[in-house]
Amino acid sequence: MEKERTIAEPWRIKVVEPIKVTTKEYREKAIKEEKKIGKS
Repeated sequence: MEKERTIAEPWRIKVVEPIKVTTKEYREKAIKEEKKIGKS
């Protein structure tokens, strides 16, 4: 007799994504650039 394959429940699947570490200057520059783009 074959074993039944179990499918993992969606609430048990855990994905961990790496967080990109940025400097304060980089974030401030990115915000300023986005504001410029948003105005045009």
